Amino acid sequence: MAILEEDTIQEEDEEEAEQEAQNELQEDLKPQDSGDLRIGAAAEERLRRRARQEKDEEEADTDLELEEEKSDFDPTGKTTYLHVCRVLGVLPVSYFLNRMTEQHLSLAHHGLGALGMKALSYPLMNNTYIITLDLEDNWLGPEGGEAASCMLKENCYITDINLSNNKLGSRGCAAIFQVLQSNVSLKSLNLAGNDFNDNDARIIAETFLENSTLKSVNLSHNDFGQTDTTVLADAISENETIEHLDLSWNHFRRKSAKSLLDGIATNSRLRSVNLAMNGLDNEATFGIADILRQSGSVTHVDVSNNRIGVTGAAIIGKALEGNDLLKSLKIGYNPLCVEGVKLVFHGVCPEASCVVELDFSGIEVDREFRDLKEQLQKARPIIVLHGPVLSDYIIKPKRKPPTQLFGVPVAELSPDSVMAAMVAFCSANNVTLYEKLLKQDVNGDKTAHVQEFAAAFAAAGQQLSNGQCGLLEELLGPHANDAGFVDFSFLK
Repeated sequence: MAILEEDTIQEEDEEEAEQEAQNELQEDLKPQDSGDLRIGAAAEERLRRRARQEKDEEEADTDLELEEEKSDFDPTGKTTYLHVCRVLGVLPVSYFLNRMTEQHLSLAHHGLGALGMKALSYPLMNNTYIITLDLEDNWLGPEGGEAASCMLKENCYITDINLSNNKLGSRGCAAIFQVLQSNVSLKSLNLAGNDFNDNDARIIAETFLENSTLKSVNLSHNDFGQTDTTVLADAISENETIEHLDLSWNHFRRKSAKSLLDGIATNSRLRSVNLAMNGLDNEATFGIADILRQSGSVTHVDVSNNRIGVTGAAIIGKALEGNDLLKSLKIGYNPLCVEGVKLVFHGVCPEASCVVELDFSGIEVDREFRDLKEQLQKARPIIVLHGPVLSDYIIKPKRKPPTQLFGVPVAELSPDSVMAAMVAFCSANNVTLYEKLLKQDVNGDKTAHVQEFAAAFAAAGQQLSNGQCGLLEELLGPHANDAGFVDFSFLK
Protein backbone atom coordinates (compact mmCIF):
# COMPACT_ATOMS: atom_id res chain seq x y z
CA MET A 1 0.00 0.00 0.00
CA ALA A 2 2.77 2.43 0.88
CA ILE A 3 4.44 1.81 -2.51
CA LEU A 4 1.18 2.47 -4.39
CA GLU A 5 0.62 5.73 -2.49
CA GLU A 6 4.16 6.88 -3.31
CA ASP A 7 3.63 6.09 -7.04
CA THR A 8 0.33 8.05 -7.04
CA ILE A 9 1.92 11.09 -5.39
CA GLN A 10 4.83 10.95 -7.86
CA GLU A 11 2.41 10.87 -10.84
CA GLU A 12 0.45 13.84 -9.44
CA ASP A 13 3.65 15.85 -8.98
CA GLU A 14 4.73 15.09 -12.54
CA GLU A 15 1.31 16.22 -13.87
CA GLU A 16 1.48 19.46 -11.88
CA ALA A 17 4.98 20.18 -13.17
CA GLU A 18 3.85 19.49 -16.73
CA GLN A 19 0.88 21.83 -16.29
CA GLU A 20 3.07 24.61 -14.92
CA ALA A 21 5.44 24.21 -17.84
CA GLN A 22 2.52 24.47 -20.29
CA ASN A 23 1.22 27.61 -18.55
CA GLU A 24 4.63 29.24 -18.68
CA LEU A 25 4.95 28.34 -22.34
CA GLN A 26 1.52 29.79 -23.16
CA GLU A 27 2.43 33.00 -21.34
CA ASP A 28 5.72 33.30 -23.24
CA LEU A 29 4.01 32.62 -26.55
CA LYS A 30 1.86 35.80 -26.20
CA PRO A 31 3.05 38.75 -28.31
CA GLN A 32 5.00 41.36 -26.41
CA ASP A 33 2.57 44.09 -27.65
CA SER A 34 -0.52 44.32 -29.87
CA GLY A 35 1.48 45.10 -32.99
CA ASP A 36 4.21 42.47 -32.57
CA LEU A 37 3.40 38.80 -33.46
CA ARG A 38 6.91 37.50 -32.67
CA ILE A 39 7.34 35.31 -29.60
CA GLY A 40 9.61 36.30 -26.71
CA ALA A 41 13.25 35.19 -26.40
CA ALA A 42 12.47 33.16 -23.28
CA ALA A 43 9.74 31.25 -25.11
CA GLU A 44 12.10 30.50 -28.00
CA GLU A 45 14.67 29.04 -25.63
CA ARG A 46 11.98 26.97 -23.91
CA LEU A 47 10.84 25.54 -27.25
CA ARG A 48 14.36 24.54 -28.16
CA ARG A 49 14.94 22.95 -24.76
CA ARG A 50 11.68 21.02 -24.96
CA ALA A 51 12.48 19.80 -28.47
CA ARG A 52 15.81 18.46 -27.26
CA GLN A 53 14.12 16.83 -24.27
CA GLU A 54 11.52 15.11 -26.45
CA LYS A 55 14.25 13.87 -28.78
CA ASP A 56 16.28 12.47 -25.88
CA GLU A 57 13.20 10.73 -24.50
CA GLU A 58 12.45 9.24 -27.90
CA GLU A 59 16.02 7.94 -28.25
CA ALA A 60 15.90 6.54 -24.72
CA ASP A 61 12.68 4.67 -25.52
CA THR A 62 14.30 3.29 -28.68
CA ASP A 63 17.33 2.08 -26.70
CA LEU A 64 15.07 0.35 -24.19
CA GLU A 65 13.24 -1.42 -26.99
CA LEU A 66 16.55 -2.57 -28.50
CA GLU A 67 17.79 -3.85 -25.14
CA GLU A 68 14.57 -5.81 -24.71
CA GLU A 69 15.17 -7.42 -28.09
CA LYS A 70 18.72 -8.50 -27.10
CA SER A 71 19.25 -11.82 -25.33
CA ASP A 72 20.05 -11.93 -21.60
CA PHE A 73 23.69 -11.91 -20.43
CA ASP A 74 25.20 -15.41 -20.45
CA PRO A 75 27.49 -15.88 -17.39
CA THR A 76 28.79 -19.19 -18.76
CA GLY A 77 29.87 -17.90 -22.18
CA LYS A 78 28.30 -20.90 -23.94
CA THR A 79 26.77 -18.88 -26.78
CA THR A 80 30.06 -17.08 -27.36
CA TYR A 81 31.99 -20.35 -27.36
CA LEU A 82 29.81 -22.00 -29.99
CA HIS A 83 29.99 -18.90 -32.21
CA VAL A 84 33.79 -18.63 -31.93
CA CYS A 85 34.17 -22.36 -32.65
CA ARG A 86 32.18 -21.91 -35.88
CA VAL A 87 34.30 -18.94 -36.91
CA LEU A 88 37.61 -20.70 -36.16
CA GLY A 89 36.48 -24.04 -37.53
CA VAL A 90 37.13 -25.78 -34.22
CA LEU A 91 35.08 -28.66 -32.87
CA PRO A 92 33.52 -27.61 -29.52
CA VAL A 93 34.58 -29.62 -26.49
CA SER A 94 31.41 -31.24 -25.18
CA TYR A 95 33.02 -31.89 -21.80
CA PHE A 96 33.52 -28.13 -21.42
CA LEU A 97 29.98 -27.32 -22.59
CA ASN A 98 28.51 -29.66 -20.00
CA ARG A 99 30.56 -28.27 -17.12
CA MET A 100 30.64 -24.52 -17.68
CA THR A 101 28.81 -23.89 -14.40
CA GLU A 102 31.14 -25.95 -12.21
CA GLN A 103 33.65 -24.29 -9.91
CA HIS A 104 36.45 -26.76 -10.60
CA LEU A 105 37.04 -27.65 -14.25
CA SER A 106 39.68 -30.06 -15.54
CA LEU A 107 40.44 -30.10 -19.26
CA ALA A 108 43.80 -31.84 -18.92
CA HIS A 109 44.96 -34.06 -21.81
CA HIS A 110 42.16 -32.90 -24.18
CA GLY A 111 44.47 -32.05 -27.08
CA LEU A 112 43.13 -28.49 -27.42
CA GLY A 113 46.07 -27.01 -29.28
CA ALA A 114 46.50 -23.29 -29.93
CA LEU A 115 43.20 -22.83 -31.82
CA GLY A 116 41.27 -24.79 -29.23
CA MET A 117 42.70 -22.57 -26.49
CA LYS A 118 41.84 -19.45 -28.47
CA ALA A 119 38.22 -20.60 -28.81
CA LEU A 120 38.14 -21.49 -25.12
CA SER A 121 39.53 -18.13 -24.02
CA TYR A 122 36.52 -16.11 -25.24
CA PRO A 123 33.84 -17.71 -23.05
CA LEU A 124 36.26 -17.90 -20.13
CA MET A 125 36.74 -14.14 -20.25
CA ASN A 126 33.16 -13.67 -19.01
CA ASN A 127 32.52 -16.95 -17.18
CA THR A 128 31.63 -16.25 -13.55
CA TYR A 129 31.48 -19.84 -12.27
CA ILE A 130 34.89 -21.44 -12.80
CA ILE A 131 37.50 -20.70 -10.13
CA THR A 132 39.89 -23.63 -10.67
CA LEU A 133 41.02 -24.45 -14.22
CA ASP A 134 43.28 -27.35 -15.21
CA LEU A 135 44.70 -27.19 -18.77
CA GLU A 136 47.68 -29.50 -18.31
CA ASP A 137 49.18 -31.24 -21.33
CA ASN A 138 47.16 -29.70 -24.18
CA TRP A 139 50.09 -28.73 -26.43
CA LEU A 140 49.02 -25.09 -26.39
CA GLY A 141 52.36 -23.76 -27.61
CA PRO A 142 53.29 -20.05 -27.61
CA GLU A 143 50.07 -18.97 -29.38
CA GLY A 144 47.96 -20.89 -26.91
CA GLY A 145 49.87 -19.23 -24.10
CA GLU A 146 49.03 -15.83 -25.52
CA ALA A 147 45.35 -16.79 -25.74
CA ALA A 148 45.43 -17.91 -22.12
CA SER A 149 47.00 -14.60 -21.12
CA CYS A 150 44.22 -12.65 -22.86
CA MET A 151 41.68 -14.69 -20.92
CA LEU A 152 43.44 -14.03 -17.61
CA LYS A 153 43.52 -10.33 -18.39
CA GLU A 154 39.71 -10.18 -18.52
CA ASN A 155 38.66 -12.92 -16.10
CA CYS A 156 38.52 -11.96 -12.43
CA TYR A 157 37.09 -15.19 -11.00
CA ILE A 158 39.76 -17.84 -11.68
CA THR A 159 42.06 -18.21 -8.68
CA ASP A 160 43.91 -21.41 -9.60
CA ILE A 161 45.19 -22.33 -13.08
CA ASN A 162 47.34 -25.25 -14.26
CA LEU A 163 49.13 -24.68 -17.58
CA SER A 164 51.85 -27.28 -17.07
CA ASN A 165 53.40 -29.34 -19.88
CA ASN A 166 52.14 -27.16 -22.72
CA LYS A 167 55.43 -26.10 -24.38
CA LEU A 168 54.62 -22.41 -23.98
CA GLY A 169 58.24 -21.37 -24.49
CA SER A 170 59.64 -17.89 -23.96
CA ARG A 171 56.88 -16.23 -25.97
CA GLY A 172 54.14 -17.81 -23.91
CA CYS A 173 56.06 -17.08 -20.73
CA ALA A 174 56.29 -13.38 -21.53
CA ALA A 175 52.57 -13.18 -22.34
CA ILE A 176 51.46 -14.93 -19.14
CA PHE A 177 53.72 -13.08 -16.73
CA GLN A 178 53.08 -9.70 -18.36
CA VAL A 179 49.36 -10.08 -17.62
CA LEU A 180 50.02 -11.34 -14.09
CA GLN A 181 51.65 -8.05 -13.19
CA SER A 182 48.17 -6.53 -13.07
CA ASN A 183 46.03 -9.60 -12.32
CA VAL A 184 44.59 -9.44 -8.78
CA SER A 185 42.57 -12.65 -8.60
CA LEU A 186 44.98 -15.52 -9.39
CA LYS A 187 46.48 -17.19 -6.31
CA SER A 188 47.92 -20.46 -7.64
CA LEU A 189 49.93 -20.85 -10.87
CA ASN A 190 51.39 -24.08 -12.29
CA LEU A 191 53.74 -23.62 -15.27
CA ALA A 192 55.83 -26.77 -14.93
CA GLY A 193 57.35 -28.32 -18.03
CA ASN A 194 57.05 -25.37 -20.45
CA ASP A 195 60.65 -25.00 -21.72
CA PHE A 196 61.31 -21.79 -19.78
CA ASN A 197 64.97 -20.85 -19.33
CA ASP A 198 67.19 -18.19 -17.78
CA ASN A 199 66.31 -15.73 -20.58
CA ASP A 200 62.77 -15.69 -19.19
CA ALA A 201 63.90 -14.98 -15.65
CA ARG A 202 63.69 -11.20 -16.02
CA ILE A 203 59.97 -11.03 -16.88
CA ILE A 204 59.25 -13.56 -14.12
CA ALA A 205 61.26 -11.48 -11.67
CA GLU A 206 59.36 -8.34 -12.62
CA THR A 207 56.07 -10.14 -12.00
CA PHE A 208 57.25 -11.39 -8.61
CA LEU A 209 57.93 -7.78 -7.66
CA GLU A 210 54.64 -6.36 -9.03
CA ASN A 211 52.07 -9.07 -8.29
CA SER A 212 50.59 -9.04 -4.80
CA THR A 213 48.17 -11.99 -4.87
CA LEU A 214 50.09 -15.10 -6.05
CA LYS A 215 50.62 -17.54 -3.19
CA SER A 216 51.71 -20.73 -4.98
CA VAL A 217 54.03 -20.90 -8.03
CA ASN A 218 55.24 -24.09 -9.73
CA LEU A 219 58.12 -23.64 -12.20
CA SER A 220 59.46 -27.19 -12.00
CA HIS A 221 60.69 -29.26 -14.97
CA ASN A 222 62.09 -26.24 -16.82
CA ASP A 223 65.63 -25.14 -17.74
CA PHE A 224 66.46 -22.53 -15.12
CA GLY A 225 69.90 -22.39 -13.54
CA GLN A 226 72.12 -22.92 -16.56
CA THR A 227 73.54 -19.39 -16.25
CA ASP A 228 73.41 -16.59 -13.70
CA THR A 229 70.06 -16.43 -11.86
CA THR A 230 70.74 -13.40 -9.68
CA VAL A 231 67.77 -11.46 -11.08
CA LEU A 232 65.32 -14.22 -10.23
CA ALA A 233 66.92 -14.85 -6.83
CA ASP A 234 66.68 -11.15 -5.91
CA ALA A 235 63.01 -11.07 -6.88
CA ILE A 236 62.30 -14.14 -4.75
CA SER A 237 64.04 -12.47 -1.85
CA GLU A 238 61.87 -9.34 -2.11
CA ASN A 239 58.54 -11.00 -2.86
CA GLU A 240 56.09 -10.71 0.04
CA THR A 241 53.18 -12.93 -1.00
CA ILE A 242 54.38 -16.28 -2.45
CA GLU A 243 54.20 -19.04 0.16
CA HIS A 244 54.81 -22.18 -1.91
CA LEU A 245 57.59 -22.28 -4.52
CA ASP A 246 58.43 -25.34 -6.60
CA LEU A 247 61.70 -25.17 -8.57
CA SER A 248 62.41 -28.89 -8.69
CA TRP A 249 63.80 -30.61 -11.79
CA ASN A 250 65.76 -27.59 -13.01
CA HIS A 251 69.53 -27.00 -13.21
CA PHE A 252 70.37 -24.97 -10.10
CA ARG A 253 73.89 -25.92 -9.06
CA ARG A 254 77.14 -24.28 -8.05
CA LYS A 255 76.88 -20.50 -8.58
CA SER A 256 73.23 -20.44 -9.61
CA ALA A 257 72.30 -22.60 -6.62
CA LYS A 258 74.12 -20.28 -4.22
CA SER A 259 72.32 -17.15 -5.40
CA LEU A 260 68.94 -18.93 -5.36
CA LEU A 261 69.43 -20.32 -1.85
CA ASP A 262 70.53 -16.89 -0.61
CA GLY A 263 67.35 -15.37 -2.04
CA ILE A 264 65.17 -17.98 -0.35
CA ALA A 265 66.97 -17.59 2.98
CA THR A 266 66.24 -13.84 3.09
CA ASN A 267 62.58 -14.17 2.03
CA SER A 268 60.14 -13.51 4.86
CA ARG A 269 57.03 -15.21 3.44
CA LEU A 270 57.94 -18.57 1.89
CA ARG A 271 56.64 -21.61 3.74
CA SER A 272 57.32 -24.48 1.33
CA VAL A 273 60.35 -24.84 -0.96
CA ASN A 274 60.92 -27.72 -3.39
CA LEU A 275 64.45 -27.97 -4.84
CA ALA A 276 64.48 -31.69 -5.62
CA MET A 277 66.45 -33.00 -8.61
CA ASN A 278 68.67 -29.97 -9.15
CA GLY A 279 72.17 -31.33 -8.69
CA LEU A 280 72.72 -29.64 -5.30
CA ASP A 281 76.00 -30.87 -3.82
CA ASN A 282 77.78 -30.58 -0.46
CA GLU A 283 78.72 -26.98 -1.21
CA ALA A 284 75.06 -26.09 -1.68
CA THR A 285 74.23 -27.40 1.79
CA PHE A 286 75.71 -24.20 3.25
CA GLY A 287 72.85 -22.33 1.55
CA ILE A 288 70.34 -24.92 2.78
CA ALA A 289 71.71 -24.46 6.29
CA ASP A 290 71.24 -20.69 5.95
CA ILE A 291 67.57 -21.27 5.11
CA LEU A 292 67.16 -23.43 8.21
CA ARG A 293 68.91 -20.85 10.41
CA GLN A 294 67.74 -17.51 8.98
CA SER A 295 64.28 -18.04 7.54
CA GLY A 296 61.46 -17.19 9.88
CA SER A 297 58.76 -18.80 7.75
CA VAL A 298 59.96 -21.95 5.91
CA THR A 299 58.30 -25.09 7.32
CA HIS A 300 58.72 -27.58 4.44
CA VAL A 301 61.95 -28.25 2.50
CA ASP A 302 62.47 -30.85 -0.24
CA VAL A 303 66.07 -31.43 -1.40
CA SER A 304 65.68 -35.07 -2.41
CA ASN A 305 67.33 -36.59 -5.49
CA ASN A 306 70.42 -34.37 -5.38
CA ARG A 307 74.14 -34.99 -4.74
CA ILE A 308 74.33 -34.36 -1.01
CA GLY A 309 76.83 -36.63 0.74
CA VAL A 310 77.97 -37.25 4.31
CA THR A 311 79.74 -33.89 4.55
CA GLY A 312 76.59 -32.05 3.48
CA ALA A 313 74.52 -34.13 5.87
CA ALA A 314 76.68 -32.99 8.77
CA ILE A 315 76.11 -29.33 7.80
CA ILE A 316 72.35 -29.76 7.51
CA GLY A 317 72.17 -31.76 10.75
CA LYS A 318 73.99 -29.03 12.65
CA ALA A 319 71.62 -26.35 11.29
CA LEU A 320 68.59 -28.44 12.28
CA GLU A 321 69.65 -28.48 15.93
CA GLY A 322 68.75 -24.82 16.32
CA ASN A 323 65.61 -24.84 14.15
CA ASP A 324 62.23 -24.79 15.93
CA LEU A 325 60.05 -24.04 12.89
CA LEU A 326 60.67 -26.75 10.26
CA LYS A 327 57.99 -29.45 10.05
CA SER A 328 59.03 -31.51 7.04
CA LEU A 329 62.40 -32.34 5.49
CA LYS A 330 62.70 -34.57 2.43
CA ILE A 331 66.29 -35.54 1.71
CA GLY A 332 65.90 -39.04 0.28
CA TYR A 333 67.73 -40.49 -2.73
CA ASN A 334 70.95 -38.66 -1.86
CA PRO A 335 74.31 -40.46 -1.33
CA LEU A 336 74.16 -39.90 2.44
CA CYS A 337 75.02 -43.47 3.46
CA VAL A 338 74.09 -44.72 6.94
CA GLU A 339 76.41 -42.23 8.62
CA GLY A 340 74.86 -39.24 6.84
CA VAL A 341 71.34 -40.36 7.73
CA LYS A 342 72.30 -40.47 11.42
CA LEU A 343 73.88 -37.01 11.26
CA VAL A 344 70.69 -35.47 9.88
CA PHE A 345 68.52 -37.49 12.24
CA HIS A 346 70.39 -36.27 15.33
CA GLY A 347 69.53 -32.72 14.26
CA VAL A 348 65.80 -33.32 14.80
CA CYS A 349 66.16 -35.15 18.13
CA PRO A 350 66.21 -32.06 20.43
CA GLU A 351 62.94 -31.36 22.23
CA ALA A 352 62.67 -27.92 20.57
CA SER A 353 62.46 -29.51 17.11
CA CYS A 354 59.02 -29.37 15.41
CA VAL A 355 59.83 -31.82 12.62
CA VAL A 356 56.97 -34.30 12.13
CA GLU A 357 58.12 -35.78 8.80
CA LEU A 358 61.63 -36.89 7.91
CA ASP A 359 62.08 -38.61 4.55
CA PHE A 360 65.21 -40.67 3.82
CA SER A 361 63.53 -42.75 1.10
CA GLY A 362 65.91 -44.81 -1.02
CA ILE A 363 68.75 -44.71 1.54
CA GLU A 364 69.76 -47.89 3.37
CA VAL A 365 70.05 -47.74 7.17
CA ASP A 366 71.20 -50.12 9.90
CA ARG A 367 69.65 -51.57 13.04
CA GLU A 368 71.15 -48.85 15.21
CA PHE A 369 69.31 -46.17 13.24
CA ARG A 370 66.08 -48.15 13.39
CA ASP A 371 66.40 -48.32 17.17
CA LEU A 372 67.04 -44.56 17.35
CA LYS A 373 63.97 -43.92 15.19
CA GLU A 374 61.73 -46.10 17.34
CA GLN A 375 63.03 -44.42 20.48
CA LEU A 376 62.22 -40.95 19.11
CA GLN A 377 58.77 -42.06 17.92
CA LYS A 378 57.97 -43.14 21.46
CA ALA A 379 58.90 -39.67 22.72
CA ARG A 380 56.89 -37.69 20.15
CA PRO A 381 54.84 -38.23 16.95
CA ILE A 382 57.12 -38.21 13.91
CA ILE A 383 57.09 -40.02 10.57
CA VAL A 384 60.50 -41.29 9.46
CA LEU A 385 60.81 -42.93 6.04
CA HIS A 386 63.93 -44.76 4.89
CA GLY A 387 65.23 -47.57 2.73
CA PRO A 388 65.85 -51.18 3.81
CA VAL A 389 67.55 -52.05 7.09
CA LEU A 390 70.83 -53.66 6.04
CA SER A 391 71.23 -55.92 9.08
CA ASP A 392 67.85 -57.53 8.44
CA TYR A 393 69.17 -58.87 5.16
CA ILE A 394 72.87 -59.48 5.88
CA ILE A 395 73.25 -60.67 9.47
CA LYS A 396 71.85 -64.16 10.07
CA PRO A 397 72.06 -66.18 13.31
CA LYS A 398 74.91 -68.68 13.16
CA ARG A 399 74.11 -72.40 13.57
CA LYS A 400 75.32 -73.69 16.93
CA PRO A 401 77.78 -76.57 16.33
CA PRO A 402 76.91 -79.87 18.06
CA THR A 403 79.00 -81.04 21.01
CA GLN A 404 78.16 -84.76 20.74
CA LEU A 405 76.56 -87.34 18.45
CA PHE A 406 75.12 -90.68 19.66
CA GLY A 407 76.41 -89.82 23.13
CA VAL A 408 80.01 -89.56 21.92
CA PRO A 409 81.90 -86.25 22.03
CA VAL A 410 82.40 -84.78 18.59
CA ALA A 411 86.15 -84.73 19.06
CA GLU A 412 86.20 -88.53 19.45
CA LEU A 413 84.13 -89.28 16.34
CA SER A 414 85.54 -90.06 12.90
CA PRO A 415 84.30 -91.77 9.71
CA ASP A 416 85.80 -95.00 10.97
CA SER A 417 84.12 -94.92 14.39
CA VAL A 418 80.74 -93.40 13.51
CA MET A 419 79.15 -96.70 12.47
CA ALA A 420 80.14 -98.42 15.71
CA ALA A 421 78.85 -95.47 17.72
CA MET A 422 75.55 -95.62 15.82
CA VAL A 423 75.12 -99.36 16.49
CA ALA A 424 75.86 -98.88 20.21
CA PHE A 425 73.36 -95.97 20.44
CA CYS A 426 70.58 -97.96 18.69
CA SER A 427 71.19 -100.97 20.96
CA ALA A 428 71.22 -98.89 24.15
CA ASN A 429 68.06 -96.96 23.24
CA ASN A 430 66.10 -99.76 21.49
CA VAL A 431 66.10 -97.84 18.21
CA THR A 432 65.04 -100.08 15.32
CA LEU A 433 66.96 -98.10 12.77
CA TYR A 434 67.57 -101.08 10.50
CA GLU A 435 63.83 -101.78 10.12
CA LYS A 436 63.10 -98.11 9.41
CA LEU A 437 65.72 -97.94 6.67
CA LEU A 438 64.54 -101.26 5.26
CA LYS A 439 61.02 -99.85 4.76
CA GLN A 440 62.52 -96.95 2.78
CA ASP A 441 64.62 -99.31 0.62
CA VAL A 442 62.49 -99.51 -2.53
CA ASN A 443 65.30 -101.13 -4.56
CA GLY A 444 66.01 -103.86 -2.01
CA ASP A 445 69.75 -103.35 -2.15
CA LYS A 446 69.97 -102.39 1.54
CA THR A 447 71.40 -98.96 0.80
CA ALA A 448 70.14 -95.56 1.93
CA HIS A 449 71.12 -92.03 1.13
CA VAL A 450 73.10 -90.29 3.82
CA GLN A 451 70.19 -87.86 4.37
CA GLU A 452 67.77 -90.78 4.89
CA PHE A 453 69.64 -91.85 8.06
CA ALA A 454 68.54 -88.65 9.84
CA ALA A 455 64.94 -89.16 8.61
CA ALA A 456 65.00 -92.78 9.92
CA PHE A 457 66.18 -91.60 13.36
CA ALA A 458 63.32 -89.08 13.43
CA ALA A 459 60.83 -91.83 12.47
CA ALA A 460 62.19 -93.95 15.33
CA GLY A 461 61.64 -91.15 17.81
CA GLN A 462 65.21 -89.90 18.05
CA GLN A 463 65.20 -86.39 16.50
CA LEU A 464 68.65 -85.11 15.63
CA SER A 465 69.42 -81.39 15.61
CA ASN A 466 70.34 -79.57 12.43
CA GLY A 467 73.96 -79.55 13.55
CA GLN A 468 73.94 -83.28 14.31
CA CYS A 469 72.31 -84.05 10.96
CA GLY A 470 75.00 -82.12 9.16
CA LEU A 471 77.75 -83.83 11.14
CA LEU A 472 76.26 -87.30 10.43
CA GLU A 473 76.16 -86.61 6.70
CA GLU A 474 79.77 -85.46 6.85
CA LEU A 475 80.95 -88.58 8.74
CA LEU A 476 79.04 -91.02 6.52
CA GLY A 477 80.28 -89.36 3.36
CA PRO A 478 83.44 -91.52 2.96
CA HIS A 479 81.29 -94.66 3.16
CA ALA A 480 78.88 -93.57 0.41
CA ASN A 481 79.05 -94.54 -3.25
CA ASP A 482 79.15 -92.04 -6.07
CA ALA A 483 75.38 -91.54 -5.80
CA GLY A 484 75.63 -90.79 -2.05
CA PHE A 485 74.13 -94.12 -0.85
CA VAL A 486 75.52 -96.10 2.16
CA ASP A 487 75.13 -99.83 2.86
CA PHE A 488 73.16 -100.06 6.14
CA SER A 489 73.46 -103.81 6.62
CA PHE A 490 75.95 -103.12 9.44
CA LEU A 491 72.95 -102.18 11.61
CA LYS A 492 71.38 -105.70 11.40
